Amino acid sequence: MSKALTAGDGRTTQSKEGELNILDDYIKSLEERIADEKKFLKPLEDGTMHLGTRPAGSSEWIDITQQHIEQCRTAIATYERIVAEAKANTSTRP
Repeated sequence: MSKALTAGDGRTTQSKEGELNILDDYIKSLEERIADEKKFLKPLEDGTMHLGTRPAGSSEWIDITQQHIEQCRTAIATYERIVAEAKANTSTRP
């Protein structure tokens, strides 16, 4: 059972068990973000969706699909690294 503790500055904190629950929730939310990013990335990579922009006052459409593909891949890699580190931290706790 989790116990709420009061920090020296009056903030309420959780015991180790509570911290693990918070970390588990954080990992789950990141895994959901990874899934969302992959879902968004798929049609960009297979060419079924393209993204573009049209600068103000211009009729020219600029394809920015590749930029978004790179941003999604970077985000996925970052989230996966954070999840791996967080899971490693939870496995080393008593």
